[in-house]
Amino acid sequence: MKVQVIEKKKGRIDRTTGEIIKGNLRVCAYARVCTEKEEQLNSYNSQLKYYEEK
Repeated sequence: MKVQVIEKKKGRIDRTTGEIIKGNLRVCAYARVCTEKEEQLNSYNSQLKYYEEK
């Protein structure tokens, strides 16, 4: 059996056209909590930190 390896293209690919996407990727993050309890506030800060690091 012969295996064909397809190399990954560098960059982001448009799934409909197969073309490489140039430019920056625009994103939006959504973080929220349900209550004002301290553990929920820590959850909110953790969510913010996660998205800021991305």
